[in-house]
Amino acid sequence: MLSARSVRADGDLLQIRLRLTAMAEVLEERRHALDSNLESMREEVLDELDRAQRVSEVNFATALESAIVDASAQLAHAVAVLDAGGYGRCEDCGARISAARLSFRPESTRCLTCQGMADSRRSRASG
Repeated sequence: MLSARSVRADGDLLQIRLRLTAMAEVLEERRHALDSNLESMREEVLDELDRAQRVSEVNFATALESAIVDASAQLAHAVAVLDAGGYGRCEDCGARISAARLSFRPESTRCLTCQGMADSRRSRASG
């Protein structure tokens, strides 16, 4: 587990950066695989039941791709925050982000309270 003091250690920050970068690389690989699958899903299907299944699969894959793009952007943002020296601090209120949260979600740039408020704002804006 990361402590508040260890988050600031250069060696720990390097390990965190490597972890974030590896997570981003995995997402990029998944996105490329998904793109390949989407191309094959768009092939012509004659049967109505198969067509309905295919439309459902394409919709799911499109939503998954959107989630991958969002997660990749958050990882890139977390690396930028880390490089700027702000890793471990909430970008909204400035409070320390809990070690448990950073251990579970190293791409976090907001404390749990501020992340909840941001999610709520985003939900209201989209709905």
